Parts: sequence; structure tokens; C-alpha cells
Amino acid sequence: MHSRIKKLLLASTLLLLPVTIASAGELKAPEASPAVLSHPAEVKLKVSYKNGLTIGSADGSSEVKFGGRVFSDWAWFSAEDALPHSPNGTEIRAARIYLKGNLDENVFFKVNYDFASTKEMDGGPGFKDVYMGLKNVPVVQNVKVGHFWEPMGIETVTSSKYITFMERSLTSALTPARNSGIQALGTGADNRLTYAAGVFRDSDKFGKDTGSGHYAFTGRVTYVPSTNEDHTQMIHLGLSASHRKLNGVDASFALRPESHLAAKYIDFDVIPAESTNMVGLEWASVHGPFYTQAEYLMIDVDGESGGVSPSFSSYYAQASWFATGESKSYSASGASFGRVKPQNPWGSAGWGALELALRYSAADLRDEGLGDELTDITFGVNWYLTSHARVMANYVNSDLDSGGSSDAVMLRFQIDF
Repeated sequence: MHSRIKKLLLASTLLLLPVTIASAGELKAPEASPAVLSHPAEVKLKVSYKNGLTIGSADGSSEVKFGGRVFSDWAWFSAEDALPHSPNGTEIRAARIYLKGNLDENVFFKVNYDFASTKEMDGGPGFKDVYMGLKNVPVVQNVKVGHFWEPMGIETVTSSKYITFMERSLTSALTPARNSGIQALGTGADNRLTYAAGVFRDSDKFGKDTGSGHYAFTGRVTYVPSTNEDHTQMIHLGLSASHRKLNGVDASFALRPESHLAAKYIDFDVIPAESTNMVGLEWASVHGPFYTQAEYLMIDVDGESGGVSPSFSSYYAQASWFATGESKSYSASGASFGRVKPQNPWGSAGWGALELALRYSAADLRDEGLGDELTDITFGVNWYLTSHARVMANYVNSDLDSGGSSDAVMLRFQIDF
């Protein structure tokens, strides 16, 4: 895998080299039409920029896109003495570079590497998404293979570039993360219906997993019963489920108070467990500048004979309003939210877009003498300077049933390209 990735990076570098040399000389970058590089009797290349640098064949059948993101976070905490201590601090929450594209129309791929993860908190730097896929597959439409998010909930599958708050909710923290898998996915009913289902194995950042029997089956179906053409007036509904075979391995549960720099307030194992089952319900709506989103998650743990079999639940509800009149951007094919485009970006005719947001989330992990309950109230202000630059401010009030309350004030400075 490493050698293939090196070859892919080398090939992309060679493709970028003529553009770099040309730009150092007389090539300018007007927004009119993309440049076309050609060589006699050889392939023609088209170079353009739209949410990332793209190099592709002139006929559009193949292309490679280069991009990335950087998040710089700051956090200050205040908590009762009974709670785990969370020191004030800063971190580069994300520093990612990616390559993605299409080859001969029907083959797609993505390689996404994060340089920012710390060994103590996230196991060190590593890959996020590494996958390849095939389009126009009979019956299922598309097939994807590699290391990527399991399809479980709208907040989970929405990119961190576009989520409303700095961190995902307590509910999403309990759902499966990126794992190695094979997935079928597609759309129907004029893109109002989406489906995704796959077989996965819990794996590390490099997609590595060994042993037998530890498989997961995860799927998601969504439907948009009401929408206008640009999705500025729409309703989204979704259902997802996951069955995970553990075969005696511990089922682990851990939660932070919706701040990556905070200490874990809940951290325990169900020892041992045969399997876990999860079912999630989701809702989202956009009505002009107003947006709502909510999810409910049920978790059942099947303990080994003679052991405990607890049941847990979690939910959140959030809403936001654009004071400057923009709307959330909804992706019909991905059944998720996307990039906000300010009507008056910074540096042109205005100051960007301003979004005010509120969220309530709860996770009840108390059953069979295990766990605890955590609730969070989060207020957020998002300033979108441009469609690629955002400043976020979050205030989180957390309450742990057995330990008291805490407060966190957080800032994020974000760019992506």
C-alpha cells in the first residue's frame, strides 16, 4: 500500500511540475477558462481550480484533484474538582493533504493523510480516507473498497470542514469511525433517495487489522420527502444500523465533553461481549437561513454467557440561523451538508457570512451498574470570511451525572483548499 501511494504522489508531482514551471514564468491565472497543456501526438491536460487544484484530460474522462485543510484550535476550561482535569491549551486539530480523482470515467479514488494527530490523543499521524471504487456497477451503482467512514448518521458522514460546531456531538462520538471495508452505494428517485451498505473490520489508521471473526455490517438509507431545486427549502430523513461481531473482545465506550482538548469524562469497557447492535434515526431541514438537525442512537451490547448485556442511548438536536441570509448547502448524492458560500465574501463587497448555532446533546450510558450520563449544551458562532476560510467560537456547558459540571470556551481558525 505504501509503495502504491508513493507512486501516486510521484505521478501527481510530475503532473504538477509543468504547471509550476509555467506559472514561474509568464503564465497567469485568470478565472475565465482553464489552461490546456498539450504535447504533439500525446494527451492533452486541462488545469483548473475549483475548491482545489485539478489536473485532468481535456475530454474530462480522467482527473486528479489536490487539496487540504488546516484547523488551529484554542481552548480554555473550568470544571468542578470531581471531574477529570482538562488543562487550557492549543493544538493543530487537522493538517491534511489529499489527492482524489477519476480514472477513465468509471474508476475513482482518494488518499487523505493527516499530519496533525498526536500519539497521545489519536495514535499519531496517519491516513484518514484511502479508498478506490468503481462506478456504473450493475444493480448497486457504485462499489468502494478501502479505509473510510462507515455510513452511520448524517453528522458522521458530513466532513469536519462543514459541520456546524467545532466537534461532532456526543451521539456521533459513539458511532463507528473510519474502518477498512467494502461498500455498495447509490442514489434513486431523482437523487431524493440514497443508500449505502458495507462489510467492515475495525482497523487502525493504515487500514491494518488481523484475526478472524471481528466483522461489522453497517448500512444507511436516506430520503428527502420535500425540497426545492437548490435545497434551500428541504427536509431530510434517515435510518442507519450496524451489527458488530466482537467474539469476546471488550466493547469500549469513551466520551469527551465535545472538546478534543478536554479529558475523557466517561471511559469504560463491557467485558467481555459477543456483539453490539446500533440503530440510528436522523432528521435535518433547511428553510432559507434556518437549519435544524437531530439524531437518536440506540446501542445494545450482547455480553457473553453469564456477563452483562447493557443498553445505552444518545441523542442531540441542533439549530442555526444565518444572520446574513445564507443557507446551509445540502449534498443530495451524499445525503450530507457541504460548503457554505457567503453572499458577500471578505475582501470584496462585505464581511462574509455569520451563523449563530445552538445544540443540546445527551448520552445515557448507565445500565447494568456500568457507565455514566453526560449532557452538553453548546452555543456557537461561525464567521465565514470566504467559502474556504472560517473562524469558529464555541461555548460548551457539560454536566456529568456522577461528577458535576464544567465549562469550555474554544476557538478555531480554519482554511481548506
